[in-house]
Amino acid sequence: MTAVLAVAFVVLLLANVPIALTLGAAATLALMWDGNIPLLVVPQRIFTGADSFPLLAIPLFILAGELMEHSGISARLVGLAQVRSVHAFDALAACGVQAATPVGPTTAGDGQVVAMKRLA
Repeated sequence: MTAVLAVAFVVLLLANVPIALTLGAAATLALMWDGNIPLLVVPQRIFTGADSFPLLAIPLFILAGELMEHSGISARLVGLAQVRSVHAFDALAACGVQAATPVGPTTAGDGQVVAMKRLA
């Protein structure tokens, strides 16, 4: 089963098939070759794996970053952080922490918020 998986993966990659389709097709071919697992399990596992909040959060973080960039919020946050940390020895690190502090409470857990408030 491992050999079928590896060969199918390499052949599909060399045929310029997109990586997502290559992974799915190679795994399906390996399961068909083995024959112990019913193929009805494949779509069930795909949809079960895609139904998770961390996977949903990735495109939403990208959207939030794009909105902040196009509205100018991120440039203003970095400018404010640079002004506040101009005399610091580690100005780059201080600027990064201070620019991320206002965004942190919307995306972090309670313990991380407390840690960021202590750093700022």
